[in-house]
Amino acid sequence: MSYLNVYFFTRLNKKKQGCIIYCRASLRGKRKDFSLGKIIPPNLWDKKKGFPNKKHPEGKRYYDHVKAVEKQLYDAELKCIKNNNTYSIERILDYYLGYDKKFLGIINLFEQEQKKFKQLVYVNQRSHKSLVKYNMSKRYLSRYLKEAHNKTDIDVRFIDYSFVEGFDHYLRTKAMCSNNTTVKYIQTFKKIVRIAIQNRLIDRDPFIEYKGKVQTVDREYLNDEELNRIANLVIDNKTLNTVRDCFLVSCYTGLSYIDLRELKSNQIIFENGDYWAKTIRRKSKVKSEVVLLPKVLKILNKYKSNSWCIENSRVIFMISNQKTNIHLKTLAKLSNINKILTFHMARHTFATTVTLAKGISLAVVSKMLGHKSIRQTQHYAKMVNTRVQDEMQTLKSIY
Repeated sequence: MSYLNVYFFTRLNKKKQGCIIYCRASLRGKRKDFSLGKIIPPNLWDKKKGFPNKKHPEGKRYYDHVKAVEKQLYDAELKCIKNNNTYSIERILDYYLGYDKKFLGIINLFEQEQKKFKQLVYVNQRSHKSLVKYNMSKRYLSRYLKEAHNKTDIDVRFIDYSFVEGFDHYLRTKAMCSNNTTVKYIQTFKKIVRIAIQNRLIDRDPFIEYKGKVQTVDREYLNDEELNRIANLVIDNKTLNTVRDCFLVSCYTGLSYIDLRELKSNQIIFENGDYWAKTIRRKSKVKSEVVLLPKVLKILNKYKSNSWCIENSRVIFMISNQKTNIHLKTLAKLSNINKILTFHMARHTFATTVTLAKGISLAVVSKMLGHKSIRQTQHYAKMVNTRVQDEMQTLKSIY
């Protein structure tokens, strides 16, 4: 068995502004020359050693680049040995350049999993919101491949830590994604890579060294005063009134947009002297049970005669989530609320202002929100100042 030989040399470029660095890779008498795309001043090249002069400050930069190319070529040879009984200089360069004629591309694999995911969304086993995240992650990955590697796809076997770190950097800088958005897109990408690992297409997990971590973000919510301002606001617009009703129901039940939209009449149950909304959360498939407060029942009564609600056996009429959030911005402005009002804020308002601040235990709130664990509820719930003050009253008498 013969092994790869790597040799570097220079050629004077046509404009005579410097020398172009070339690499010659040879195996079994066959050789391939290719340019590194670097022009180096002649005085920085050591002809005897066939490398840039690393003792010179500027030469050290060229030296590091050339050594990196050398290492990548030998790494490509090693991958070739692992995956092929016989290999050639062409095959080694395919691995080095990130291209293999018989490869399974990461984008191709992504699209295969997307197709399966869409089918799960269709049968309500996965959420459409998660599918959107998959689509965005693949879109950014395609852009990264094009801009950073000038490729439309890359063999899954060539995905390594360097590629993952490069994609992370691209999302943060070129795509201008926040830390948490970046980490979530990388997590989606990681799921696809894990499939390649499980199918033994990759022999090493490229995410072992990756340290991306979601940062805790303070979630906004409405206090009692702001909630009352919205509830007492006089509105002539029918659509705005409907959006307010849906938002208030969510504030007093903790139901998410999709869970409230799909809440059916037969899921409102009278039990032990109270009306309950009993449903299975679309996102987590966990049971959610919440007592309906008088304010909620009053709002829902308005929609008992709504033709759409009757026809679809729903308890309330809701427009699209996107349009709802647009109208909520109008509601915030009319109510003099200086917060970015979104429908999901209602869920945080329920967890804080409506329940925890009134003394409801974290365990009970967790059950009503349909969370799998109390730890998940702590992410939503905020201990408002009034609650902290009440809890501290006992200490004041002691100290």
